[in-house]
Amino acid sequence: MSRWAWAEIDLGAVRHNIETISAIVGPAAVWAVVKADGYGHGAEQVAAAARWGGAAGLCVALVKEGLALRDAGFDCPILVLSEQPPDDLGEAIRAGLELTVYSYQQLQAIAAAGGRDHPVHLKIDTGMRRVGADAEDALSLTQAITESPATRLAGLCTHMAVADQPDDPFNGEQTELFGRVLLTLTLAGHQPAIVHAANSAAALAIPAPRDLAGPDFWSHIARLFDHLLALTEQPGWAIDLWRLFYLPDAPATPDSALAAVLTAMTAWLDEALAAGRASGAVRDDLPPSLQAALAVAVLRAMDEWSLQHLEELDEAARARLASVQLDAFRRLLAP
Repeated sequence: MSRWAWAEIDLGAVRHNIETISAIVGPAAVWAVVKADGYGHGAEQVAAAARWGGAAGLCVALVKEGLALRDAGFDCPILVLSEQPPDDLGEAIRAGLELTVYSYQQLQAIAAAGGRDHPVHLKIDTGMRRVGADAEDALSLTQAITESPATRLAGLCTHMAVADQPDDPFNGEQTELFGRVLLTLTLAGHQPAIVHAANSAAALAIPAPRDLAGPDFWSHIARLFDHLLALTEQPGWAIDLWRLFYLPDAPATPDSALAAVLTAMTAWLDEALAAGRASGAVRDDLPPSLQAALAVAVLRAMDEWSLQHLEELDEAARARLASVQLDAFRRLLAP
């Protein structure tokens, strides 16, 4: 029996929408969600239009949805948005589907299914209360991911609960919590290749979550860390840098190059911030946890030096170093 009602999908409009959103959120990338048969619009057709419009990847809810896209010829990254039954993971791995994880059980299941350096995205529940790990478990789960030969950390993500209400203060609370998780991982030396926090509503109306996903901000932090580490390798500079950040009340050596170090560091910080602001990656209204990322880079550089030279310090200096480090970390990660 036929029906007198149907839906006509303008795939050109789908492509235009992806192009428009990409222009708004750039330099962050857009991944198109085509679960539930592309929300009833036809998964393969909508996926093709989205890719045509510049979508960097696709997202689905179930392994079978990702497999159907692979069978249709899509070779782009495809992310499954929630944990999956263990029996489905073997096919997902063979098809190269990226997997969302938030439990040790799923990590064990991926390993048992034959995963080998398989890309996974760690999802943090910052308030949606649907799926995701608690924020306090983020670091231990990340370590489990990176220490296992079965998995590698390809992404870190969360989901905004009320992004369609951009003035709701809960958006800021979620972004702030997710920012603290990012800082925690950065302090521990983990830098996920992809960070995604903005659904459609957040991407269009709330700048902070999409800033978290922009690659420029975090690349500036990585460059700053490399630069500071290079400074600590210069003869005569390392001890003064270390004294500056960890033992500010200790006297400098008579022939100190501290002034030169400070001048160079200040100039480079100004350069990094200026470049970040010019690209839109660093903004004065970013959440405090993101503004603290420059301080994180400084601490990491100093940590790297102190680990290399720890044997040169006496017991009192080591104790003072540990105390100052702990205090700094607490202040950086404080709500």
